Amino acid sequence: MSIDADPSAPKGLIDTKEVGANPTRSPPAQESTDNAAYREDVKVDGGLWAWLSVAGGWMILFCTFGYANSFGVYQDYYTLEHSSSSSNISWIGSLQLVLSQGVGLGVGSGMLLVPAQTVQSHHWEKRRSLAMGIVATGSGFGGIIYPIMLNRLIHGPLGFAWGLAIMNAGSIPGRVIMNAMATNLGLFNMLIIVIVAMGALTFALFGVLSPGAVIAFSILYGFFSGAFLSLSAPAILGMAKNVDEAGMSLGLAYFISSFAFLTGAPIDGALLGNVNDPRWYRPTVFSGAVLMVGAVFFTSARFLLVKRRGTNYV
Repeated sequence: MSIDADPSAPKGLIDTKEVGANPTRSPPAQESTDNAAYREDVKVDGGLWAWLSVAGGWMILFCTFGYANSFGVYQDYYTLEHSSSSSNISWIGSLQLVLSQGVGLGVGSGMLLVPAQTVQSHHWEKRRSLAMGIVATGSGFGGIIYPIMLNRLIHGPLGFAWGLAIMNAGSIPGRVIMNAMATNLGLFNMLIIVIVAMGALTFALFGVLSPGAVIAFSILYGFFSGAFLSLSAPAILGMAKNVDEAGMSLGLAYFISSFAFLTGAPIDGALLGNVNDPRWYRPTVFSGAVLMVGAVFFTSARFLLVKRRGTNYV
């Protein structure tokens, strides 16, 4: 004996049950309008909220990395006005960096810096690297404003800070242009080019003997160093398996790099030697060699990524 359903009822909206034969047939799952709309929102590539997140991220990097880029003004002042070596003075900036972007990443700048960059992954797909490049220009603008402001407060209208300002000004187009090119050419491909260019420019310091050459070097090195800073974050995010892992990946990368921020400047200062008799070739060779070794590591990582993804555009 079987129990039949009402034949007038729409099919698929009721359960039917046959005693001793077939089990209960559940109604087909129906997708809610809210869930469908949510998935559409996730796939958005631009729009008002996306550009607002870019603007907010720009302001955050202006205040975090922008201020950190101005420490050279303090170092110059402390070295010239007080009896301390460049190596000892540089520990101040290094410790400030490791506290704000390393140890204090989760409670200080990390609460601003990492979300400002990772949130772009929620609003952008094809133009993600370009959006993050625009966000990264905030630190470039901050690196212009803060050194000039501090220099006027400490030294007067002209001084060492103008070199920092020129370098940070050069980094602004580098952060946008290189990220826009990376959309089609691949983030790792552009990163390797940028790192090699930075290493070559560092060795080119041996030929920088005039004010004009210093300005040219500052612009070029600022261009490529700005490109490196803006390309590295989207490259790290691109290796995350999903959006949920983006923040953890970027935070871990910044934590590891904080040790380089901590030790890099003091090592260069120690190699430089006495301020009254500096040996500039030592930190120049060391920095250039480290950049070239870094390019080798990035090239190795690129080959592994190409093998995993099956494409050369990585």
